[in-house]
Amino acid sequence: MRDLLLAIFSWVAEQELRRLVERTRAGIERARLKGTKSGKPIGRPRRLLGVDVERARAMSAAGRSVRAIAKAMQTSRSAVGRALEAPSHPPAP
Repeated sequence: MRDLLLAIFSWVAEQELRRLVERTRAGIERARLKGTKSGKPIGRPRRLLGVDVERARAMSAAGRSVRAIAKAMQTSRSAVGRALEAPSHPPAP
């Protein structure tokens, strides 16, 4: 009798785990498609491309703060800060 109960409980636990994984994946997919409650996208902020770096430098030269630049470009302050601190042209190989 004990072995039967153990087998039944382990099967129920396995089924519940599968359902949990399915619900989690469905929720993440739904949030990707429809966005989140806060309206913020899921995932890391996008990295700045070469054109964006030049635009950020131009905004900085015009006297805008890093926070204002990040908000205008819809990226993080740290990404803008790294872009502004990086050398203008990468060294030649």
